[in-house]
Amino acid sequence: MDGHSEGVQKMGQRLLSLLLGSALSAVGLVFLWHGMPHSASVVCQRSPEKEMDCQQQAKILWFIPIETIPLNGLKSARLLKGENAYDGEVFAVALTGRNGELIFGNSLDREEVEADLSKVKVFLKDASLSTLNLNRYQAEWLFVLLGLPIAALGFWTIFWAVTADLSQSGNDKSLG
Repeated sequence: MDGHSEGVQKMGQRLLSLLLGSALSAVGLVFLWHGMPHSASVVCQRSPEKEMDCQQQAKILWFIPIETIPLNGLKSARLLKGENAYDGEVFAVALTGRNGELIFGNSLDREEVEADLSKVKVFLKDASLSTLNLNRYQAEWLFVLLGLPIAALGFWTIFWAVTADLSQSGNDKSLG
């Protein structure tokens, strides 16, 4: 085999390594993102004018906000029941206000969601309460444990392909 054929073959192997490493890294990072600890909260406050405004916030790693949704003029709350393809029935609380609806607490545990709904209904009726806090925390540690080695293997494969390419080009220059 001549030098040109070897070079083309090695370049193809490096390209394949880069593609494989990129795919593994992407899959690992998706697993990490899904499993990373995150929380959802709804905070409602009653103003002196008896207006109840709410804000829903999602955070990752307990402190990095990724989404905030306001709800003005909380009027009512109800239990939502739905289904998903994997687990069957899921439940949530729907908070209705002047500017729309917030959905909070998707859960398989109906009692947990009903407890949240009860808190909201007490807040709506009892004018002496100034604040309502609803919180959910979720972490899928199995996904984190799966994602870390997959992403690490992907990044290592990319690093190996790039450094092999650099060391090869360095050797070629010293020979020429």
